[in-house]
Amino acid sequence: MGNESADALAKNAVTHGTPFTLLKPLIHLNKILNQELISNWKKEWDKTNLGKPIHELIPSPSFQNHNWDRREVMFFTEQGPFTSYLKRFHLRPSDSCSCGEVGNPLHYATSCPHTKAWHFSKPSNTNLLQWKRAILRSTRSRTRLHNMMSFLMANDILINGPPADLVILVTDELLFLQIL
Repeated sequence: MGNESADALAKNAVTHGTPFTLLKPLIHLNKILNQELISNWKKEWDKTNLGKPIHELIPSPSFQNHNWDRREVMFFTEQGPFTSYLKRFHLRPSDSCSCGEVGNPLHYATSCPHTKAWHFSKPSNTNLLQWKRAILRSTRSRTRLHNMMSFLMANDILINGPPADLVILVTDELLFLQIL
């Protein structure tokens, strides 16, 4: 008799009952929105050519904080005090370092005589990604990278030469700087 009356009450509730909506918790909606945002972000991230140096290091976007220092961001994005980068914006007449080689981040980190105190061993092209990841995993390597980048930023004109729009005039005992 108990089961029959429960079935009758359930049938009555379904056919004649008052409909109501059950709201989901806000945290559930937040989770769904974040998953959708990350999914769309990853699709856009994968189809664009922008940010490829970082895309190799971080293949999937996330809300995780990687705790990268400004100098690390400049080094790994290849957008810093490097002649190869500055030449693109006509801020240097050449992409060559004052030692004669192309002034990219790998050059300064492995073979430039100006940054010899902070050199890393030069990786092969096939091991370049693992080399970058190893630097990020090691506190000592990160400190060495910070010191090298600080040196490059502080001594930019000495290492890379004057900017393309700066003319240095030396006469007798006076030094004149003229910005074109």
